[in-house]
Amino acid sequence: MIEKYFEGAIPPCSFLVNNPPTPPFTKGGQGGLMIREIQLKNFVETVNPDFDVLMERLSFSHALDKIWTVINDANKLIEDEAPWNLWKTKNIDKLSGVLYTLAEALRIIAIYLFPFMPSAAQEIWNQLGLDGDLSKVNFDNEGRWGMLKPGNKIQKGKALFPRIETEKKN
Repeated sequence: MIEKYFEGAIPPCSFLVNNPPTPPFTKGGQGGLMIREIQLKNFVETVNPDFDVLMERLSFSHALDKIWTVINDANKLIEDEAPWNLWKTKNIDKLSGVLYTLAEALRIIAIYLFPFMPSAAQEIWNQLGLDGDLSKVNFDNEGRWGMLKPGNKIQKGKALFPRIETEKKN
């Protein structure tokens, strides 16, 4: 969607990066402050302490559960906000916020996913147009919200997890 709606460049979303909003928030937002994007951001930021403890305890399945919970919340953001409808209704500020939030969540998910699926995580990293070997990323530096720079060009690639089509038996 970033390629389609923003010519392949990560859209700006300064309220989630430089100027964190303060309550109260409203559904639909005020001046670009959107509750679902803020909820996903806050959710992603709370994963690290639990994730570290789970990894130290070698509780890998629970650590993966944390990652999948974030992925499910990101998918829910797509369902809730329907970016294609935001485009149709010319709500570009909201669309920009939604897509930036999703891309930033993916960037952080790639870091968490790396110990389990290094090739897929590196591909996510590369498709977000990020340089370097993900194995050399310092989580304390790169794992913080807001490190994805608006204007960064994504690199569309093949589907990492293609849909499996099954034949219907008659």
